[in-house]
Amino acid sequence: MVSSIGDNVNLWFGSISNHGQNWLKPLLWLLGLNFIIVISIFCLLGFGFQPQAFDAESLRIYFELLNPANFFLIRELRGLSDNPSICGETFAVFLFYIWKIIIGLLLYQIVIAFRKYSRKI
Repeated sequence: MVSSIGDNVNLWFGSISNHGQNWLKPLLWLLGLNFIIVISIFCLLGFGFQPQAFDAESLRIYFELLNPANFFLIRELRGLSDNPSICGETFAVFLFYIWKIIIGLLLYQIVIAFRKYSRKI
């Protein structure tokens, strides 16, 4: 029973994440979801969403969040927060680590698309 559940989950994930040779699709998913995650983490840590407040520091955080190996960013963001709630901070950390897993999966899809494309050349 366990192996059939694992097989079904694997097949389901393969069906929703198989982008074939299209490397642009997972890249757009990565950038779009990263924007949503950055805003969510900012709001959960008490920064709020202020479109006029996006500056070079916010852009740096946006691109650093794309790095799947950077686990120190959440500690830095928690230190910058003036008024975090315990629940919001906990959920922000949870969201941060789940996002790292999703980044890895999307980067994997980009690499697979490039490998399929390079075989045709």
